[in-house]
Amino acid sequence: MFVNFMTLKEGDLIRMKNGNIVKVIENIGDGIWVNGLVLEGSADPSQVGSEELCYCEDALEQLPAAQS
Repeated sequence: MFVNFMTLKEGDLIRMKNGNIVKVIENIGDGIWVNGLVLEGSADPSQVGSEELCYCEDALEQLPAAQS
C-alpha cells in the first residue's frame, strides 16, 4: 500500500516495514521523510518511545487515527 508522505500531518499513524507503529511528530515536507514517535515496537522493545526518522519506502500503510 502507498503512503503519501506529502499529506501526513502531526498525529497521523503509520505502520513501518520493521513492525513499528509510528505517530508523526513532524512532516519535513519533502514527501520522503517524516519524524515520528515509536508507539509500538518491533522485536526491540527499547525502540518504544524513541523518535525515528521515517523514510517513505519503509512505510507499509497509514492507520486510522486513534479515537480519544
